[in-house]
Amino acid sequence: MINLKQIRYFLAVADAEGFMPASRALNVSQPAIGYQINELETELGVKLLIRHARGCSLTEAGLAFQERANAVIAEVNAAVRAMDKYRDGVSAEITLGVTPTAGRALVPEFLEICDGLPVKIIPRQGLSNELLKEVNAGSIDATLCYDPPKHSGDRHVPLYQEPIFLVGPPSLMPEALGEVQFRELSNYPLLLDDRLQVIRQLIEAVAASEGITLNVGLEIGSIDLKREMIVKHNFCTIVPYGLFFSEIDQGFLRAARIVSPELQRTMSVLFRPHLPTANRNFLLDNLMPLVRSKIDSGALGWRKPADEVPAHS
Repeated sequence: MINLKQIRYFLAVADAEGFMPASRALNVSQPAIGYQINELETELGVKLLIRHARGCSLTEAGLAFQERANAVIAEVNAAVRAMDKYRDGVSAEITLGVTPTAGRALVPEFLEICDGLPVKIIPRQGLSNELLKEVNAGSIDATLCYDPPKHSGDRHVPLYQEPIFLVGPPSLMPEALGEVQFRELSNYPLLLDDRLQVIRQLIEAVAASEGITLNVGLEIGSIDLKREMIVKHNFCTIVPYGLFFSEIDQGFLRAARIVSPELQRTMSVLFRPHLPTANRNFLLDNLMPLVRSKIDSGALGWRKPADEVPAHS
């Protein structure tokens, strides 16, 4: 018999166009996802996915099933949300999506603040584009993410603006530069995210507009592997300061803010549709003071967002 887990896993793979990104988004192993989808295809008696070297694509049957499956999940989510009015106060658990930078620079302290309160925060790490899909689908309650779509309206609250830095080992950045002009980035061997990631697209767009060819030697998405390659194998990268603030403070890496033009992104908290007001306010009441203290300290280069909106609806 077909179950909701099989449907959710299928939709995650279909949306991500591959098992690996779906595995990261769901925080489930690829074999587990593969098993559920094989069971689904066996139950349906049709092939839904075509697997290939770069990921996977939908068959004609898969496209037809995707449309109906999305409708099923939407109805299930609506049924769950309809129960919100029968609950008193804030939920006992809130699932919060976390980007890698926020996961290092913000979330550990936020979890400490919430420790002992009658609400358990369950962090789920992922990249902004993956987390956006999850929160819009209602599979997580809220997410920290960069530059949410404008059509999200009052479902998001800007937290801070974050300049982008050139980060590298002392062997490549022998002096504390403070700032580096964008055109000078071509002088450094770079390790960047793949071209599907938003920050890489931002970098490439600015490079094209400035007529600059960057020296990109490697493309790596994994934060741990990226850190290893930068520290030990003489690469620089272009990231928010908070992603490597510990290594910079310890002297293993150095950082220079990119200027002319400056690159920056806005970190926001985005709530799922129909999240109860009590849950939204709980997150903001405990998150905003921490964010403001980090902005005021200046340690991470964070600034107040230009388009602040009221924290409570």
